[in-house]
Amino acid sequence: MHPGRSTRLGARRGHHGPVDVAALLLTGGRSRRMGRDKAALVVGGRTLAQRTADLLRRAGLGGPLLELGPGVS
Repeated sequence: MHPGRSTRLGARRGHHGPVDVAALLLTGGRSRRMGRDKAALVVGGRTLAQRTADLLRRAGLGGPLLELGPGVS
């Protein structure tokens, strides 16, 4: 995402305006080839989604992190 740009997200949950985000964490795929949810795989005691969310937070992107999916992070 480029600085200063907005993505229209959240309309299903009652939000109808643009939302500025620093990063999107996509966790809602079907994982057809793998056969199970990659975001929920546990590595080192944490899910891949949690590990990735932590890395994005520590990257200092200067804005909110938004997860798109079932909320596994």
